[in-house]
Amino acid sequence: MEFSSDDDPWSKQHALMMKSSVNALGAPARIIDRPLNQLYAQSWDTPGLENVFSMSTHGPDPVRGIGPNALLTRRSKDSPFNYDNYWHPRINELLDKQDEITEDEQRRADLIQEVQKIFAEDVGAIISLFPDVITAANTRNFKGYVPTPGPGPTRDTFQWTEVNLQPRTGDRSYVKGTTTSMNSLNQPWSAGGAEEYRLKYIYDGLFDASPDLDVIPALATGGGFVDDTTVEVDLRDGVKWHDGKPFTPEDVTFSLDFFEQHSATSVVPFYEPVESTEILSRTDGGRVRFNLTGPDATFMTQGVVQSTVIPKHRW
Repeated sequence: MEFSSDDDPWSKQHALMMKSSVNALGAPARIIDRPLNQLYAQSWDTPGLENVFSMSTHGPDPVRGIGPNALLTRRSKDSPFNYDNYWHPRINELLDKQDEITEDEQRRADLIQEVQKIFAEDVGAIISLFPDVITAANTRNFKGYVPTPGPGPTRDTFQWTEVNLQPRTGDRSYVKGTTTSMNSLNQPWSAGGAEEYRLKYIYDGLFDASPDLDVIPALATGGGFVDDTTVEVDLRDGVKWHDGKPFTPEDVTFSLDFFEQHSATSVVPFYEPVESTEILSRTDGGRVRFNLTGPDATFMTQGVVQSTVIPKHRW
């Protein structure tokens, strides 16, 4: 079993855990710590490489879990995240097909289930998850912790605990530990991950993901597909920026154009599928139309949930 401690300091503990599990089944196993570039180079240069174990050093990202497309970023032939170069023509066909179904989520889920069946029969990989952060909750001094999928509130994936937390005593200091750092406080140039999640405390998006992985309104009050390549969204009325200026439809269209112009990493699912935008109304909050480059069911899940709106008058 090969791993790289260069990838994450927890990788060795994870590998030892997997070795122990294999040994308990009566199979011999040994672990080899290799430089990260060797592991990745081997994967990229070996088409059809089969991994018996796929070890993830953190829990599943719940933002990706809001749509039935868990395999999209790993098993699509042209995906930059397909590290082991595995692909199957039928799987690619099904993944492309489900991405174009904009109104029938159950049909999409059925296609993904078919993909999972093909993959399991073809490879039979065992996927194990090992959280890289352990969350300790002080329920004696605070109440309002919200259980969420994934590695917990210290990963900052969801903000529900932070916005609901209330002190039980006179001590109002809330200390949170994390193993990840931030390189920028500038939303358009944030690199995703920790920066993206924490800057959500400052900048809102059009929609949020609830603790139950439902898409819920935020700066938008509602919206959806008008046809396969057109999405219209109603904006919330009465919202003001920190300086007291009103939130407008122009802020939404400006943000999307600005992010695309500067290739903002953390909001790619929001701007990449969009060909153009139109402001349909400026009354009662306003209404904005997104014209997509093609049918893309994930725009109303991952796209709008990972959206961020910045004030045009400040940029």
